[in-house]
Amino acid sequence: MTKLSTIQLRERDALVDDLRSLSPGQWRSATLCGEWDAEEVVAHLGAASRLSFPGWLRSMIGARFDPDVHNRRRLEEFRGATPEETLARFAGIGPIRLPRTESVGGLGEMIVHGEDVRRPLGIRHDPDPEGLSAG
Repeated sequence: MTKLSTIQLRERDALVDDLRSLSPGQWRSATLCGEWDAEEVVAHLGAASRLSFPGWLRSMIGARFDPDVHNRRRLEEFRGATPEETLARFAGIGPIRLPRTESVGGLGEMIVHGEDVRRPLGIRHDPDPEGLSAG
C-alpha cells in the first residue's frame, strides 16, 4: 500500500470514529455539500472508492456527463438501509483512486468531504499533516 493510500485510510478511520455516535437527526443534518446530508456525503465517499477511471467514465456517459446525476446514482448504490449500515460499509472501503491510481485526488476527497460533514456538526478534527502537504 502506498503512503497516500495509508494516509487516506487513516482519515477514513478518523471520520468513521467521529460519526459512530451521531443521532438520527444528526445524520440528516445539512453539510457543506449543497443539498447532501451527512449520510449522503459518506455514501458519496464510499461509492467513489469503488470506481476505477473506466467505471467513472462509463457512469458519466450514462449520466450524459451530468455530475449531479452521476453522483446521485453512485451514492444511492452505496447507501445502506440505515445511516449505521452506510457507515459500516464506509468503514470497510479501500482508498479512493480517482482520477488515477496514484493521486492525491482521493486523499483530497476524504479530507475535504470529512470537513464538509464535521464542521456543521461542530466536530473538530485536525487532518493528518502529511496528507495536507502531499502532492
